[in-house]
Amino acid sequence: MLRTSSSADGRATYLMRAHLLERIATALQDAGTDALLVKGAALALTHYPSPWVRDMCDIDLLVRPGELGKVLDALTAAGLERAAVAGSRSLTGALFGETILIARVATASMMVEVHTGLDKLVARPVDHAGIFARARAAPGLPGLLVPADEDHVLLVALHEASHEFDHTVGFIDLYMLLRSRPDQALLVARAREWRLTSVLYVALATLQALDPSFAPMQLVESCDPGPLRRAALARFYDIGHFPVARRSGRLGLQWVVRQTPLRDDLGAWAVGVTRYAGLRALERLGLG
Repeated sequence: MLRTSSSADGRATYLMRAHLLERIATALQDAGTDALLVKGAALALTHYPSPWVRDMCDIDLLVRPGELGKVLDALTAAGLERAAVAGSRSLTGALFGETILIARVATASMMVEVHTGLDKLVARPVDHAGIFARARAAPGLPGLLVPADEDHVLLVALHEASHEFDHTVGFIDLYMLLRSRPDQALLVARAREWRLTSVLYVALATLQALDPSFAPMQLVESCDPGPLRRAALARFYDIGHFPVARRSGRLGLQWVVRQTPLRDDLGAWAVGVTRYAGLRALERLGLG
């Protein structure tokens, strides 16, 4: 399963992506701000044997708390365009934590997702300020940062969870990160602090089942959420197999139900989902 591409198409796409990253980095630096490269675009530069090996169709940026407007202004001034959003999301749009921009490079285009967080609907207590404090400069790209490995493992696992673990490349990313031997004690401690223990368990148990050398069993056991949570997860997720989700689909009530056993913050999740449902109802009534 863990395969990547080194095709000529991959190299051509990488050249376009490299040009776009330089454009983004320059725009942010000129505006006196920065952003964190996460997932594929960051890992291609830091953990893959060659940057074109990591296939991707978009670039993900995470912004510092309170810096979203400044970053979006810098990128739109550099020629990136806000993507059109279907339907009214005036009340709930911010709860998805992302703004989508389209970058034109010659005759091609690439999507840039600017995130305030990687959760959907209800944010976990992820320490974004700490992530930025521990980040380092992206190679050759002043204005862009990349996360510390422990933080990056959790961000990749969180993104996989929000997409019900159906992104094969996310497991490749986790494998590449674990090869760098992140501090396991720090990783588990941050997973607990950020309420991501169940998410990390599902991701690592699946990776370990695919090949025991991919994820240490000791690490998997360190984030075991216990028998009751495992039983709840097993209703929706075939842990240790791929695809992981027994059923998956678009956002909606069934997605909320399937996400619930992955939430270590059930109280905050219930309150947040109820709030979202109320706001969404107002939007559909045209009152947003």
